[in-house]
Amino acid sequence: YMGEHSMFPVLLFVFARHCKYRGEATFPNDYSFPTESGDVPVFELSSLSFAADGTLYTMSDRGMLYGLTWAFLDGKLDVTSLNFKSATPLQDRTNLDTEGFTVLDNGDLLVSTEHNEFTFPNIYTFYSNGTLKSKPIHIPTFYTDHMRFNLGFEALAKLNETAFITANEMPLTIDDGFVRLLQFDLRSGDIVAALRYNIEPGWGLVELIALDDKGLQSGNLLALERFWSAELGSVIHIYFVNTERATDISSCGFDCSGAYATTKTRICDLSDLGVTVDNYEAMAIVPQRTSLVPHNDQFMLLMVNDNNENPLQVGTQFLLTAIDISSVRSRDSVGFPWGDINILMLTDVHSWVSSHFRPDNSPLLTADMGDVLSLIEHLQSDAAARGTDLFIVDNGDIVDGTGVSDATAVRGVALFPLLKELPYDALNIGNHELYSEATIRGILEPNGYADHFRGKYLTSNVILSDTKQPIGIRSSVLVGSRTGTRLVAFGFLYNMLDASPAVTVLPVQEVVQTEWFVAALQQDVQAVLVLAHMDLQNDLLFVILEKIREVKGSTFPVLFVTGHSHYRGFAQFDSHAVSIEAGRFLDTVGFASITLTPEKVITSHRFVTANADELARVTEVSRHSFVTENGSRLKSMIQKVRQELELDRVVGCSPQHYFVGTQLWQLYSQNIVPRMLDFDNSTILLMRTTGIRYDLFEGVVTTDDLLCVFPFPNRFMIIVGLNGSMIRELVPSLSISFRLSVELTSLEASSLYRVVIQDFDRSSITTTLTRLGTQDYAVSNVDTEYTTSSIWKGFVSQHWPCPESPTPTSSPSPSVLVSESPSSRDSRSQPQTIIVAVVVSVLAFGIIALGCLWSIQRCKKTTGLLSHQAREHELSHVGELHHGQPSHVGEQA
Repeated sequence: YMGEHSMFPVLLFVFARHCKYRGEATFPNDYSFPTESGDVPVFELSSLSFAADGTLYTMSDRGMLYGLTWAFLDGKLDVTSLNFKSATPLQDRTNLDTEGFTVLDNGDLLVSTEHNEFTFPNIYTFYSNGTLKSKPIHIPTFYTDHMRFNLGFEALAKLNETAFITANEMPLTIDDGFVRLLQFDLRSGDIVAALRYNIEPGWGLVELIALDDKGLQSGNLLALERFWSAELGSVIHIYFVNTERATDISSCGFDCSGAYATTKTRICDLSDLGVTVDNYEAMAIVPQRTSLVPHNDQFMLLMVNDNNENPLQVGTQFLLTAIDISSVRSRDSVGFPWGDINILMLTDVHSWVSSHFRPDNSPLLTADMGDVLSLIEHLQSDAAARGTDLFIVDNGDIVDGTGVSDATAVRGVALFPLLKELPYDALNIGNHELYSEATIRGILEPNGYADHFRGKYLTSNVILSDTKQPIGIRSSVLVGSRTGTRLVAFGFLYNMLDASPAVTVLPVQEVVQTEWFVAALQQDVQAVLVLAHMDLQNDLLFVILEKIREVKGSTFPVLFVTGHSHYRGFAQFDSHAVSIEAGRFLDTVGFASITLTPEKVITSHRFVTANADELARVTEVSRHSFVTENGSRLKSMIQKVRQELELDRVVGCSPQHYFVGTQLWQLYSQNIVPRMLDFDNSTILLMRTTGIRYDLFEGVVTTDDLLCVFPFPNRFMIIVGLNGSMIRELVPSLSISFRLSVELTSLEASSLYRVVIQDFDRSSITTTLTRLGTQDYAVSNVDTEYTTSSIWKGFVSQHWPCPESPTPTSSPSPSVLVSESPSSRDSRSQPQTIIVAVVVSVLAFGIIALGCLWSIQRCKKTTGLLSHQAREHELSHVGELHHGQPSHVGEQA
């Protein structure tokens, strides 16, 4: 479940509220009906559509269009409710595998097809009589080349007469775990939007219905998913889908792994309706021609299966359900799901305390940490008015991500004072705080980060190696000032093996067996809060939960606030334990609540996108008055740090938008590193690609942009003595995050290669080589001033110069951009130059004015000439100050 806000624990109860059985009508597998041309068989139905006049149509996989009459008396369906009346074959239907279908208001038929032995997946328009109206819409070869056989455009949803949505049934061959929703303009045939729709392995997206005309730009959809196995048979789910916060992936190409997907909430599992579930793959909303649908959130949904001409299936079966999505829609409304215990959470901020200046999300991530502080203060006021409590938590990984933490010699020293402005009640430590001993010591500075949050900084399984004491404290009890509610809180990190020697990360399995952990659980509290810097379904969470259940019982409320995996997610472990993960890079603010009743525990949550307008909207505060005094002060502090670190200094200009994943890895491994380190034909690069963290956008590139792309300043090292055969054995034995700059198959088995690595990977690579029995090699440092991070800046400044007057494609910062060209290094003296120019001009005018006493005509001519020259001189220096480029006119003057 990846929805916005959920209520538990009784899932079947939740689904039943949204979906109710209203009858079925089954036609036998050998059913046919009479027409003027003879009896027509009915089989393999794959789509449903109601025309504007209310006529019901269905289409088979074989391109046969059927017309039916219908009457659902008292909102019920039985075999007398439907009557097949007509059959219209589509032109050239023997070559088509028709799947999606809708009737346009003018009577035309919009049809989608799958990839079969005759044709690629396509979108066609037919006249109502079945003849082809026009050539099929051109589908970019990017999609057709990677569409799986017989898993093409199964779903089709009409938005209006000029726009529609379709999707591939299962992931493209280049995608993993998601399908692509595509919105087309029917007039031009262009794809105008594309979104990621997450789907589990083995499931297929077989139908879509648009619930409004907003499409993939913040619209809502219904989605039908199916699964089949020999053990379970057919499993059919219906989802409510919201596209508002999803990232457009129209141009992301091969790697869309970092994009936000649509959110979806399951509203119906057909097995809960007490019917024999078959291969349903079509659905349509019944027109509101009776009083059956009082408003848009309640409607009748008609479904039909594809019988595959299989005698073992039930036949052709229509199913009618009553759907109510009003409570699902309400999750997108303003406000938060307050309860008895309320938690506001951040995780994996990675120093993104400034707003995202680049268009990396829709809506734009315009909120900075000052806006988050303002949100917290508004919610604290709201909690006070409600007589309840709100706890603020951070789940670690605060460094490594932007220049705010990474442009200083000790990572984090400029960031820590900013984060101390947040009123956290509990904090966890992340793995990125533990790679560098200097960062660890920075955290422990007197009156520093750890001192400021003394009693709140939870490091349950992280200790200092020399003192054997935790960096913070092992546990704490949070007490609500208004309700007196007590929570015992812990802060766990996954079993990290590559931390700095200055610290020791204790195995979670051992810590939960200690006396102190059991004693902490035995305190008089109402719930357990575990800040866990690990994936929301990490096996270690169940280790912790098992011990909690042993001590506190099976019905004690447990909330895991998780992170590290950089996405939004929710998981329910049992009736009283949930896990919530709230994004990354300050793109999400998470909210969770627990409501305690004598019979059960209800857990609710909400994810809010870090858009400044959205934060104001959900708190029901006007945008003008949203930012509080403390929030405004923090904004100023952030901007001051950015200016002091010169994060907005222009380094160069990127010729295109490079996306995280394959594009940036190819740029780095096949262009940047080889050129800057002067690779020869026998030198290759082997690295983890996880160091590449963020897109590089087209246009102006700043210091901060490059630190966002690759924030880790590791040293380059080189391994000599490995031949192609050894490397072919090595690479597959490393973790999946390692990649080689060339194809493994291109390596000559007996040829020796020089393998460039980063020092961060040395241990993993050499340990693997030892395990493989490889010994005759040597490792040394590469003789270069560049690190894995600074090499980006060197490359961009040397090879990607900006035009004379660079203009950002999107404003990277409110501060003025200053170019890192040689002329800009003297920019500090430019204001004085302007003043001198003005003074000289004034004196010149004075001298000329005296001359005017002798010759008025001469005065006029001379004044005009020098005034023009002085104005050119002054403007040339103003331009130099703003753009960082000298003006030829100014130099001549």
